[in-house]
Amino acid sequence: YESLVGPHKGSQQYHEACKQMHEQILVKCDQVAHINVGKITSILNSGKAAYQRAYSDAFSDALENYMNEEQKIIAGDNTFVDGERRSRPPPPIKLTNAYSTSLKVAQEAYDAAVKGGGLSWIGSGNELYDFHQFQCLQWSKQRYSESQ
Repeated sequence: YESLVGPHKGSQQYHEACKQMHEQILVKCDQVAHINVGKITSILNSGKAAYQRAYSDAFSDALENYMNEEQKIIAGDNTFVDGERRSRPPPPIKLTNAYSTSLKVAQEAYDAAVKGGGLSWIGSGNELYDFHQFQCLQWSKQRYSESQ
């Protein structure tokens, strides 16, 4: 634009035109930024869903493995309660180990879903990424406290 203006560079019309073009560019940038935030949020939400699935699967697998081991140990013990074999709840150390393992698996699933969604540049330090990751951790802490 400035190369086409020539001698009118200092005029009032030139300054008004520059201001108007600048405002139009800002409006377009805001629209694109809004669209991008929506797409990024959608990808992060799918990452959060992948996190929750992976955590639930890993945690239930770890507890199921413990219960299978426990059943093998007490197979000779014929203790029944109301016609069913009595099983002890997992000890706190087993729950903590299952929780730790599940967190690692879930975090890997979250990162894979986010990176697979096209956000290879995003990571820790990005406000949206950190917010969704915080929500995932709060969700897993709540599930862990329920299992205790």
